[in-house]
Amino acid sequence: MRSERDSRAGSAEAVTDPGLSANKPYLQLNAIHRLATAVTRAATMDEIFEAAIDGLVTAIPITRAAILTWGEDGRMQFRAWQGLSDHYRQIADGHSPWERDAIEPEPILMSDPLGEPLGEELKIVLGSEGIHGLAFIPLLYEGRLLGKLMLYADQPGAIHSDAVQLAQTLAGHVAFSLGRKQAEEKHRATEIRLKRILSSVPVVLYDAEVPHPAAATWISENVEGITGYSGEELVTIPDLWDQRLHPEDQAHF
Repeated sequence: MRSERDSRAGSAEAVTDPGLSANKPYLQLNAIHRLATAVTRAATMDEIFEAAIDGLVTAIPITRAAILTWGEDGRMQFRAWQGLSDHYRQIADGHSPWERDAIEPEPILMSDPLGEPLGEELKIVLGSEGIHGLAFIPLLYEGRLLGKLMLYADQPGAIHSDAVQLAQTLAGHVAFSLGRKQAEEKHRATEIRLKRILSSVPVVLYDAEVPHPAAATWISENVEGITGYSGEELVTIPDLWDQRLHPEDQAHF
């Protein structure tokens, strides 16, 4: 999701500000703080992506940045960006310097991307956009590659080590949030599948405290359709099940 803020104008002012060097540690710490705050408060991943992009173009002298993640089609897709044209994103969409199953890939810095083996179509659009420096920062969660954070420079060699280090720090926050969200979505999908399975078979699952197996602490939702009693009733009325047992069966419980 693109930020509506004019990133080029804002970044240009930051680069020409004579106090930039003195304020650099503050700007970098502020970028980290803002992203950490977004991680705890954001309702969507787009808000976190945008906070990371805003922090980068404010704290370091670049005019363009982007975040891409793997799409359902197995290709890298733009999720947030500043200062990139529609044409550039159309050409660069899907590009990744790493395979999807890469383990712990390292950042890649290209001080002169036009001299790199990137493919002619991509080189042409890089030249037309005035992009003369690239940094690929992997988004890693538990060693897995979830996407990449991109830095774009207007001049060759303009992306320095401190910019890469800040980008890696922000990328770590973004990847943690993204990995956690994906894990939560996977857990919810598993719960939905389990509920569908339980609703289609005449089997009730429950947790009970030993040594009294009838004192259930949790019962699957399909119990009401099979017994006529809701799970809440069976959990909150401990003797309900015992009261319904046939006298000849009570000795076995």
